[in-house]
Amino acid sequence: MGSTNARSAAIAALTSFKSVAPRVNFQTTPIKDLFASNVFGEEAQRERLPKVVFKKLQQILLFEFELNLFSPNCFPELTCL
Repeated sequence: MGSTNARSAAIAALTSFKSVAPRVNFQTTPIKDLFASNVFGEEAQRERLPKVVFKKLQQILLFEFELNLFSPNCFPELTCL
């Protein structure tokens, strides 16, 4: 019975959701204005990400660290996050 209530609550939350973002008119807005508009740059990453995560991300982006997602020890220093 609990899963029915959880499902009903999830459906109610989804159907009553009101977006705070302004609507985008895709016919008049150039695609170059939309592309990567939700991506944050290096300075924002430095401010918002934990230091360990930022450092590892920079190593991956600069090819200083080989990313192997199949390794269980891919990010041993991040297990505490």
